[in-house]
Amino acid sequence: MSSAEAYMAIGRCPKERLAAFAASTESGVETLSFTLACARAVKPASRPGPYTVLRMERRFRSTYSGMAQKEIRASSTFAMECPMTDRTTLPPFKTILRPHRRASHRVSDATTGAGQIAEFANPLTFAAEDLGFRPDPLPVDNLLKVDVKDDDLLVTVPLDPDEMDTGDLIYLQVDGVDHESDGVAADLDVGTAEVPLKAAWRQGDGEHTIRYVCYFQANQNTEKGPLQRFIVDTKAPGSATMAGPRFTVDDGFLKPEHLEADGSLKGMISGYEGLAAGDRIQLTIDGEDVGALQVVEGLPGDDMQIEVTYPADDIADMNDGERAFGYRVIDRAGNESLPSNATVLVSLLEGYLGSDLAAPIVPSFDDDGIINDADARAPLGVEVVIPGNVRYDTLPGLKLRISWGGTFSQLASVPMTADDFSAYLGYAAVAALWLYMAGADTDTPVTTEVRYDIVIERSGMDPLVVGRSLATTVIVNLHTAGGVDPDPGTPEHDQLAGPTLTSASGATNAIPLEDYASDATLSAAAMTDESTPKPIFRPGDVVTFFHGTTALPEYVIPDDYADEDIEVVLGADVIDDQGVGDIVDYYTVARTITGGDAGESTNVSTSRKTPVRVYGPAELPGGGTPPPEPVWTNQNDRNTIGPADEKNGVIFEVPVYKNKKTTDHIFLRIPVYGVREHGSDEDDQQNEVKDRFMLRAIPTLGENEPSSVTITSGFIYIGQDPKRTHAHVTYKVIRDEDYVEGGDQETMKGTVSEAIIVKIDSRGD
Repeated sequence: MSSAEAYMAIGRCPKERLAAFAASTESGVETLSFTLACARAVKPASRPGPYTVLRMERRFRSTYSGMAQKEIRASSTFAMECPMTDRTTLPPFKTILRPHRRASHRVSDATTGAGQIAEFANPLTFAAEDLGFRPDPLPVDNLLKVDVKDDDLLVTVPLDPDEMDTGDLIYLQVDGVDHESDGVAADLDVGTAEVPLKAAWRQGDGEHTIRYVCYFQANQNTEKGPLQRFIVDTKAPGSATMAGPRFTVDDGFLKPEHLEADGSLKGMISGYEGLAAGDRIQLTIDGEDVGALQVVEGLPGDDMQIEVTYPADDIADMNDGERAFGYRVIDRAGNESLPSNATVLVSLLEGYLGSDLAAPIVPSFDDDGIINDADARAPLGVEVVIPGNVRYDTLPGLKLRISWGGTFSQLASVPMTADDFSAYLGYAAVAALWLYMAGADTDTPVTTEVRYDIVIERSGMDPLVVGRSLATTVIVNLHTAGGVDPDPGTPEHDQLAGPTLTSASGATNAIPLEDYASDATLSAAAMTDESTPKPIFRPGDVVTFFHGTTALPEYVIPDDYADEDIEVVLGADVIDDQGVGDIVDYYTVARTITGGDAGESTNVSTSRKTPVRVYGPAELPGGGTPPPEPVWTNQNDRNTIGPADEKNGVIFEVPVYKNKKTTDHIFLRIPVYGVREHGSDEDDQQNEVKDRFMLRAIPTLGENEPSSVTITSGFIYIGQDPKRTHAHVTYKVIRDEDYVEGGDQETMKGTVSEAIIVKIDSRGD
């Protein structure tokens, strides 16, 4: 079929075949094809009836043997007019040629790699804020920032007013997959379309393809934009063991001659995993960022070394001390490496502090001439005051260590101040030296020299001493009952077990309700609580027992003491004063020791705590007195329950009582007495109608909510004697720990409320 024949065939073919029609001829040199691009019904003003205008595109493909393919696209628009009187066929038509405005280009298909003609020439664009860092002269490659990897983005698609209509669907094809359902409608008045590019479509690091597609609503066909590339990179450069920077510095000591003329410090960084042009190097000193980001402008040479410069201002701010030099790498996508290993240099740019710094001050020794157990057991330890030095204010990063009799403390930071500051030495260090020098846990004062060093910490090496003080002499005596405390971090001496409380009835570490008004005893073991027990007390020790916050009278160990348990009376008045609930008991032992300005001092040991439980009337329901009486909420003015009252329901309410718990079990008690009026309790007991006794459970509800129950039977016994009776209505509260499921509530331990008296009248029929 010739081109002309193919053209005319379109005009004669049935309408329903137009959408699928394609006629072509191939001679080895030229291929001519026609495709139906769009068809829509219009009504020209000069013509009656409906008309159809068809816009056609003609494509030419030329193939040259032995040469690379190239594609040239020329588009023309053909208009066909015909009356739509016959909807099944179209008559021949005339053509109107209008040159197309778009330039042709060639792209490579993402899936097949075969050359294809892109219908639209202009590319889509990514938002600048979504793209990674790109220094000149790196080409545009649409590398996305790592910060947007989980974000749905918008790309900008140019709208071609010659080819698109408002309302056409614009969507993306990513890695060969169409995403029509997320397309947007074209608006030619705007000129561009913001089309979603979802995070789920661009998973996986590496290069991805993207193009936009226009779906023509009029003919339900599509045309594509140019195939483009974008890059996803979420892998951080470097590794967890990146080598630190290297410097030409002798023995790790930084001196002025190692600096550049402008005061900066040059270093070298070895090539790292993922090294690429456009990477940025963030230098750090002591973990803090310094200077501006330094850009890797091109790949390094064969030695894979990158030169970096630590700024002069940051070097000048360091002054003396140990400094850790490092770096991080930030790639173009914003992926950030872990910090490199640190290269530690000791800065000696300012010089040493000297070896005659002012001697330290020990206030707890100065106040009484001895450091005793209380001083050493202070919350922070023994305070050592370091006299101020104007140099400290200009030398950041210095460390302090205290020499206590030649034993060094852990390093502590030296504050950047010219004022005095305090450091502290813990109990363990003070006690270890005292015990070593005393030779045994005996009443022995030990003389100790205290000094301090100002040092620069060095990794894997002893600290570099840049200053040393003169010495201060102190005296220490930590001899206590129970020996040296193995865990001085707590207020209690761990080798002194807590006391034992014994109630009047023999209960251990508890006072039952029935013993509340009776004396109890507190006792302390004679021997320490350790694998090899030793005596705790010696004559002259002063022992003080504590029940809660109340101290009992002092007990002095007598001269004839023979390593036996000691016991004191815990009076009922003390028990009552301290009250009920969970109480903590313990004891202290005060021992006189040698040393100090007065010739002697006192060391106090505190035993471990013993928790005890005291039960008393104050925590019973009602707080020690009967709970308030129940309330007959629908009581009549006769105070009498008759048949009608029972039928309607008699409502009794249990008010909120003191110490109410949501776990309480509450029962309404209604004993009935066979006399009309209440006389005496003795008379009532003699006339009790036992087979009319009622016991009804009442819901407990909340601790601050009253409970109620409605009774509709059990009061009225028509025709039975006695017909006129009265009842004492109370309620009983049983604590959950005393309640036995299925047991007799009357015999269970509990608290009965005050009573109300009601009359019951069963007369009538």
